[in-house]
Amino acid sequence: MPLAVNVKGVSFSYSSDAVLKDVDLTLEEGNFLVIIGPNGGGKSTLLKLILGLIPPDDGDITVFGKPPGKSFIGYVPQNPGQLEFFPINVLDTALLGLCRPAVKIADKRRLARAEECLDIMGIRGLARERVADISSGQRQRLLIARGIAAEPRLLLLDEPISQIDPVGQEETLSILRGLNTTIIFVSHDLSVIPRFATAVACVNKTLHFHPSGELTPTLFAAAYGNTASFALVSHVNEG
Repeated sequence: MPLAVNVKGVSFSYSSDAVLKDVDLTLEEGNFLVIIGPNGGGKSTLLKLILGLIPPDDGDITVFGKPPGKSFIGYVPQNPGQLEFFPINVLDTALLGLCRPAVKIADKRRLARAEECLDIMGIRGLARERVADISSGQRQRLLIARGIAAEPRLLLLDEPISQIDPVGQEETLSILRGLNTTIIFVSHDLSVIPRFATAVACVNKTLHFHPSGELTPTLFAAAYGNTASFALVSHVNEG
């Protein structure tokens, strides 16, 4: 399989505070990678580096063999609450996912695709509603609809289901798992791993990678600093 993402020796700091150090990640196309780790460990920063929103201090990143920003990537940011301040409706927000020069779709097809993605996410009935008037969980579904609209080869999602109810979370994860795309999914919910992940990465300034959907004691310790809670987490996930 061709490489979707190749991160080599990447470090990044905000001012003098090191966020990521000597990060390596090689991800083949078609994987569903779940990234876990503590708050402030650098998970969101890693996504921004892959997107090309910020440059690394050291190291190199390629996405499908090109520098960040040269390949089209779908992105679902972490905070849907910010959408409530946008004077825009649900359908127009989904259409924003298709408003890029690289997306060559006629206007009628563009509208149909946006409506299709709203339907996939179960919110087509809200198409004419103002974003400010829908719930935070519905906003998260909307951000995913926008992110998948252009059918990107790579989709990055940062805590995309935290505001969605448990049934909706399961539905959303199943939808994502069924997409014909490579996914990098940041989550604090460890139960996602055994059910959907094909690979796992623990990010806590450095990155530890496991090329299968399995959370091991070693990975857990790398992400959270100890294995004291690993047995409990494993028991809850099995239940």
